[in-house]
Amino acid sequence: MLYLYAGAGFLCVLGLGVEGHFIRSLLLEGAAFTALALVWQASEDRAASRVYLLTVILSAAMTIGGMLGVGSVQNNLVIALLIAGFSLKLALVPLSLWLPMVAKAVPAPLIGLVVAVVDVAAFSELLILRQSAPWLFEPMQVWLAVALVSALGGAFLMIAQRI
Repeated sequence: MLYLYAGAGFLCVLGLGVEGHFIRSLLLEGAAFTALALVWQASEDRAASRVYLLTVILSAAMTIGGMLGVGSVQNNLVIALLIAGFSLKLALVPLSLWLPMVAKAVPAPLIGLVVAVVDVAAFSELLILRQSAPWLFEPMQVWLAVALVSALGGAFLMIAQRI
């Protein structure tokens, strides 16, 4: 199981150092799928494992689909795919429902690895996209609205939670 931890970290670091959107996305998604294998192995709750499987597949499909469109066309579909893929991957509200379920089902160090691998990969990809394809962020209001809804939604969910 230790080799999977190392493999997830290695794929993430390798993905950060590679040129080319598609290869980088494949390596970073490979890190996410390695983390998925760890979750599947460690979780006693099969429902949580299935939810995480669906999350990884959907976010990978949307992110890679958006990445493929970055170089070819400049349209709203590419932006929508990227926003949805990154929102699901980063567990932004309201697409955050998978994270508490997985966090309850696996040990704390593993959820730390999952969040670290996924967040590092997603944020680095966003930074690289910001530099290489700035037109994706031109309707900045859309990205700011997603951030604001997630921040406020998370705050309201935290206030409403009972121990």
